[in-house]
Amino acid sequence: MKRFLWYIGNAIFILLVAVMLLTEVVILGIQFPAIQTEVVNRVAKWLSKELQHPTSVGRVNVQWFDAVSLEDVTILDRNGRPMIDVARIDINHDFWSLIFSKGKKTFGTTLDEATLYKPSVWLVKNPKTGELNLDAFIARIEELTANPNAPGVKDQNVPFVIKQVHLIDGSFRWDDPREKRMQGKTFDYNHFTLKSINGEAKNFLVLGDTIALKVQNLRTFDKRTNLTIKELDSKVLYCRTKLELAQLYARIGNSVIGNYISFNYDSPAAFGDFNEKILMRAHLDSTRVRSEDLGWFADYLFTLDETWHANGNFVGTVNNFRLSETNLRFGKNSVLRGDIGFKGVTEFETSVMAFDLKNTRVDAADLRQYYPEKSFNDLVQKFGVVDFSGKYNGTIDKFKLNGDFKTALGQVMVKELEMNLAAKIPTYTADINTHNFDLGKLLDDDDFSELDLNGKISGKGFSLKTASLNLDGRLPRFRYNNYDYRNVFLNGTLQNKFFKGSVIVKDSNLIADVDGAFDFSKPKYVYHAEGFIQRADLRALKFMSDSLMIHTELNVDLEGNTMDEIVGRAKFLNSYATFKKRNIVVDTLLVDSRLTDGLRRLFISSEFFNFQAQGVFQPTKAVTDLAQLFDEYQMYFFGDEGARLQYYEDKKRKQPFWQRYSIDYRIRAKKMDQLLAFLYPDGYVSNGSTAEGVFTVDNTSIFSMTGQFDTLKIGNNSFYNSELDLNTSKFTNSPEVLASAIINSEKQQLVGIAPTEKLALEAAWETDHINFRSSLRQQNMSNRATLNGELRFVGDYLYLQFRKSKLRLLEEDWNVDPNNLITIMGANVTLSNVNLKPNGKDQLIALNGEISTDSTKTLSFETRNFELTNLTPLINVNLAGTANGTVTMRDLYRTLIFDTKADVQKLTYNNFLMGNLTGDGEWDPIDKHLHVDVHLDSKAKRELSITGTYTPNQANNELDLKANFSETNLQLLEPFARGLVSDLSGRAVGTVSITGPVTAPVLDGTVDVKQGRLTFDYLKAVFSFEDKVYFGESDIRVRNLRLTDPEGNTATLRGGVYHDSFNKFSLGFDADMRNFKILNTNIRDNELFYGSAYATGKMEIFGPINNFKISADLTSNRGTKIYIPLDGAAEVASEDFVQFVSSLPDTANKQTANKDKIVPAEESIIKMDFRLNMTPDAYCEIQFDRQTGDAIKAYGRGLINLKIDTRGDFNMNGAYEIQNGDYLFTLQNVINKKFQIQKGSRISWTGDPYGATLDVKASYITNALLAPLFQSSNTTSSDLASRRYPVEVTIALNEKMLTPQISYGIKFKEYPSTRSFEITAVEERLKRDEQYLSQQVSSMLLFGQLISDQNNILLQSASGLTNSLSEMVTSQLSKWGSSINENLELGVSGLNLNFNEANPNAINNLQLRFSYRFLNDRFRITRDGRLSYGQNQYDATSLLLDWTLEYWLTDDGSQRLRMYNRNIQNQIISSGPNAISYGASYLFTRSFNNFRFFGPKTSRPESTPPPTPTPKTNSGRLTTYRNLEELKN
Repeated sequence: MKRFLWYIGNAIFILLVAVMLLTEVVILGIQFPAIQTEVVNRVAKWLSKELQHPTSVGRVNVQWFDAVSLEDVTILDRNGRPMIDVARIDINHDFWSLIFSKGKKTFGTTLDEATLYKPSVWLVKNPKTGELNLDAFIARIEELTANPNAPGVKDQNVPFVIKQVHLIDGSFRWDDPREKRMQGKTFDYNHFTLKSINGEAKNFLVLGDTIALKVQNLRTFDKRTNLTIKELDSKVLYCRTKLELAQLYARIGNSVIGNYISFNYDSPAAFGDFNEKILMRAHLDSTRVRSEDLGWFADYLFTLDETWHANGNFVGTVNNFRLSETNLRFGKNSVLRGDIGFKGVTEFETSVMAFDLKNTRVDAADLRQYYPEKSFNDLVQKFGVVDFSGKYNGTIDKFKLNGDFKTALGQVMVKELEMNLAAKIPTYTADINTHNFDLGKLLDDDDFSELDLNGKISGKGFSLKTASLNLDGRLPRFRYNNYDYRNVFLNGTLQNKFFKGSVIVKDSNLIADVDGAFDFSKPKYVYHAEGFIQRADLRALKFMSDSLMIHTELNVDLEGNTMDEIVGRAKFLNSYATFKKRNIVVDTLLVDSRLTDGLRRLFISSEFFNFQAQGVFQPTKAVTDLAQLFDEYQMYFFGDEGARLQYYEDKKRKQPFWQRYSIDYRIRAKKMDQLLAFLYPDGYVSNGSTAEGVFTVDNTSIFSMTGQFDTLKIGNNSFYNSELDLNTSKFTNSPEVLASAIINSEKQQLVGIAPTEKLALEAAWETDHINFRSSLRQQNMSNRATLNGELRFVGDYLYLQFRKSKLRLLEEDWNVDPNNLITIMGANVTLSNVNLKPNGKDQLIALNGEISTDSTKTLSFETRNFELTNLTPLINVNLAGTANGTVTMRDLYRTLIFDTKADVQKLTYNNFLMGNLTGDGEWDPIDKHLHVDVHLDSKAKRELSITGTYTPNQANNELDLKANFSETNLQLLEPFARGLVSDLSGRAVGTVSITGPVTAPVLDGTVDVKQGRLTFDYLKAVFSFEDKVYFGESDIRVRNLRLTDPEGNTATLRGGVYHDSFNKFSLGFDADMRNFKILNTNIRDNELFYGSAYATGKMEIFGPINNFKISADLTSNRGTKIYIPLDGAAEVASEDFVQFVSSLPDTANKQTANKDKIVPAEESIIKMDFRLNMTPDAYCEIQFDRQTGDAIKAYGRGLINLKIDTRGDFNMNGAYEIQNGDYLFTLQNVINKKFQIQKGSRISWTGDPYGATLDVKASYITNALLAPLFQSSNTTSSDLASRRYPVEVTIALNEKMLTPQISYGIKFKEYPSTRSFEITAVEERLKRDEQYLSQQVSSMLLFGQLISDQNNILLQSASGLTNSLSEMVTSQLSKWGSSINENLELGVSGLNLNFNEANPNAINNLQLRFSYRFLNDRFRITRDGRLSYGQNQYDATSLLLDWTLEYWLTDDGSQRLRMYNRNIQNQIISSGPNAISYGASYLFTRSFNNFRFFGPKTSRPESTPPPTPTPKTNSGRLTTYRNLEELKN
């Protein structure tokens, strides 16, 4: 449009110049029209010649000197076509100012007004050069108006001004013969005509090649499109290099354009290549463009109903431009802001775009009309309003994109997106980040939700056939199924229809690493996945309401395109799961599905069961049909007849098409106990049990099952050697049923009754009735039951009647009344004559009445003279007594209302006569509550009474009762606590209120316990107690209950029994003990360990009442004696392997002892965890052989952890360091040698109490002749041949306690100094010659003498036998003496029974040792040594010999007072007298391993070890778990 205005302006300028020239000539010389016309014609001829364009004027009318009219003014182009044509031109001017204007080099150049009537401009391009016909005309004028005398002078052009111009009914035509005319009604850029051009112009200026004017109210329309310019106002400037429209306001159609635009070019000829050579600059302000106005330039825009509001700056050509500071609004909410650049826009497919948008918003609803395709809109509309900033560089098919998009689905950030759609196979790469992106709304899947993604994608191709894709991403957050997954890593490659990748999840509730490969190139897709799921918490992941945690390794190979086509194998390895605190380990789970010629075979294999099925079937349909069949069977029992009939009418109406199929299945149980213990702990199926059958669907649906079960458990009911045969047949589209079931079981354990056997049940279902027969009898007794009858379906009613049914109990027959009938209709149940009577006795059990929604209907239960002993064989509980009573009940479905009266005489439980129990319940119709009065009387004394009311209408507060204890004998509780406590006695006095709901009664009150006493069975500890017991809403507790042991020592007990509305009972006690006797067992009580124990410390009892734990931190006190017998565990001595124990519960071997044994789901267990700080006050004896006395007896210290439970599990950890003790070595109870254990010897446990590790060193000293060691002949005559010297035999026990590694040694304590060299040689030989050492040790232990290498073996043997006999006698004397008193130790050695041997030192060699302890072992008197030293020294001093008096100032003996007497033999003169030494001493001992003990106190280590569980201190000593006082030596 702007170029058109330029041509119009040019045409007007040329016309006005011509008119001016003609007018001035005429005005000066001619005033008459004829003359004027003639003159003008002459001038026109001259102009035509000069301008080289034919010019003509039809008529001239000059009105004096200030007005001129020219009519029919025409200028032709050089081809003779009308270029400019004006019907009339009226010019008003000031003649004198034209003539006398000062400073003008030519005649006047200012006109006051010009009016052009019907001006017409026709511009045509030269087909050869592309120049306009007007270009030559303008060039000629410039040539004529130039000053030939000053060609180089600037601004020599004369200005021409018209102050006011009127344009009336003009037209403008543009033609480019080189281009064809466009089809249709769109605007033809190359051929168009503007009609009815009207408007005003002010200050029209022509100066050289420049034209300037102010256009006002210009109006016109396009002839072809009828597009109308309703108003155009602008300051127009035209020159040879520029056309400018300033202060532009244009109303075109319904659009408004403003505010500035300019066209810049090298020459007007550039308009011939407008798109390339015209540089435009524009500032758009408040511009509004309607789609129907632009539709004339692009048909597509006619389909829109859009208004674009634009502001911004435009620079560039049509083909290469840039919009800056753009603000483009469209639709209701959309706006584009930023910079937009195009290069080559006329060829849009190849045009290069550069967008830099900021704070841009696009409403997806505003895009609907631009791309109305439904699927696209359904997708785009989900994004809602999109706010984004970003950059786009490139063409439409090859570009780079960076942007941040905030949508209704969430935030998407695209970084470095490079896409090449122009390639043969498109390529792309990008970094994509999302935040809170709602994937669920995008996919229309509510399971998915917010997604955070950080990833990089690269590849090529978009179709599955050509796509090649690489994905590497991380999902910091991914919400699925209302759970936020964290740290999900994706990596994959798609190449040639083959995808390979991995998924890694590192979430707190899901840790997985899975690699997969998917082949889409084959007709049936192939899938492979392998990896592991390390941890998946399905409850936290919101897949289950119960806790289930799994771990597995998977390997999956599948093939197929749909669920019913899929075949292949899936393997799950090393799996384990945790469900409701139950664990299971699955070594291998294999699923194998095959399809051959339509025959499908399905196999599922694991260590728990094997399942297989085969047939021509579709898995999804088979599952649906089987579920539907079971629902149809249930309709008989739980639906009404009308609904059942309507169901089948609807089913027939649908006329379903089915294809007959049949499935044969078989399942075989292997280790089902583990699986059921995990899924259904109250169930169990034994190994080898099988079930098989057929499922067929046709006109008739058939389901059958045959099973054999060695052991079957359902809840608390167990069945052994059972068989099941079930066959059902039913018309698919009608309710008719034909079925039968046969169940046989060899033995049973049913809940609440004694063990039974020979269970047989037969049932036959034929359309409207089921006949059944059953029998059962009690094991090893004549008790049995026979129940026969019929269940009939009549309309909405079920009728159940027992026929020829009876019970035989204790040789008596209890018959069911033959007139019994049970009627069931919905929720209403009527019982008539449901009575049991024994033959010939006046006893009765009756149940009659109605269970109904009608609160006036009653149900009555009656017993008459019923002997409770009849229940003993049934419920396996020892009961006795005679019961009479009635209970009348009504409104069972809402608020139970009942009246009751019961009386049990001589109630006995577990052979304990409890008394007479009487109970009354009377309904008060006015107050609507039940008066309750229950009491227990024993020996004419009321032990317990419960009185009050029960008000069913008071929701959550029905009870208002009081329990009164009147010197109630606590022995009443003993039958209920057997196995835990015994010998329970005492009295209870107090009142406890019982309020709240029946399902959760609330207790409140206090009971005084007097003279209480009990024995804790496992430890055989006897406690006496007397205090208050407090009853609360959820607990029965004591505050500071004082426990007293039989010796008067006390402990303080706090805590109680806690419950949740009398469910889930648990214990929570803690006790503080001081020198308290907690153990008092013997070998018959516990073969693992026994003895008596006094301890100080803290004990806790907590956990469920049937599985509680006792935890204690205790320090042993004086009087503690622990015995650990090992002779009963000798059979395990040969086990030299290590057993690794899983942290998961071992359920694999729970039934290995007896395959028929059923382990209850919750077995009553007491677990004990004792952390013991053993002190030297405690005596410990490890008995290797109790018969021979072979044992380690010791006092010491150590930190030992005992973990014991009542099932027999016993674990022992810690170390015991021996302070003093002895090891009695025995040989067949004949030879007994007591070895003194060296201080610092240690016994360590790491679990198995019999698997302790020994580090024990002990020594045995005896007097022996040294002569056999020396080879010289003079030894026989010397003192060596007759005198004995002390020799020490050492023994070291290492490694396993039951199979220790034993090493020996010999040390010579005394010997003549003259034999020092020979003794050293012997010692060296003993070190290097193990055989020699073994011989000497054996001889010392067996014969009490050393042996020689050269002596006659027979003589040596005879001497050895004599010495052996001597050793046996002295051993037995020592053993007998020590057995007289436990505080007396007696030892005799050196006795020589070889009377044939002359030995003058026989008496001298005889040694006597005794020691006696008293004052709690702290004061000791010890005598040791020979009976005489030297010859004939038998006085009192010689007999006393060496004696010692010793008193321990501290318990551990680190500080002692000692007095002593010693006989010192003269080693030089053996015949000389002995010296006697007396003395007293104070002894202090302290072990250390660091010389800092000798430094200043600040550098010494802490005397009190830090309170850590580390079992050793720096000195290697054992310490306690608690922060004890300084370790004692």
